[in-house]
Amino acid sequence: MKANRLFGRLMAGMVLLWLVSPGCEVLNMKKDLQKLRQENAQLNEEVQRLTKALAESQNKVLELQTGNSELAIQIEKSAFHEQEIDRTLQGYKALEIEKNLLQKQVADLEVKLASQQTVIEDLEKKLSQKDSPGAEMHAARFKEGDCVKWYGSPYKDLRSMTGVVVRSWDDLTYLVRCTETAMPYLYAKDGLYEFQENNLEPCK
Repeated sequence: MKANRLFGRLMAGMVLLWLVSPGCEVLNMKKDLQKLRQENAQLNEEVQRLTKALAESQNKVLELQTGNSELAIQIEKSAFHEQEIDRTLQGYKALEIEKNLLQKQVADLEVKLASQQTVIEDLEKKLSQKDSPGAEMHAARFKEGDCVKWYGSPYKDLRSMTGVVVRSWDDLTYLVRCTETAMPYLYAKDGLYEFQENNLEPCK
């Protein structure tokens, strides 16, 4: 009789654990989604700041170009003006470098924003699937924190990327944060990307 009671308690505990596990996974996914939205908001603020700085830099370049044209007209009248033109040209070159750097930063952030937005949409879709009945559990090859590698072409050449698994789903897809990249124009460092299991390999 005592053994039957112990067996009944054990079965009740296993059923309770089975019911609670999917809820914990959904809660973790919602936390990830909230974190990604916060990161996206910060990235949007950074894009706005850099865009404003880029506009100011372009205005300075235009001002220097205007001043340079005026000085060029007077170059025949004074050697002093020639020195002023040289200093203006040096400033113009420095501002051009700064402007190009700002343009690249804005472009990189926009690529990362687009990637983050795609991940957010995928998470929202998976959360809706988790909330629907009939979801099945599948064994995952990788787990959170695992180091994985993928390639930029199907030939597995030297252009490989390395990342860390952030989350896995029942359909054997993984959310991976890129840590090393040989193709930054496709996979930015610290960017989040989703892969099917057959496109990933464990790090050696």
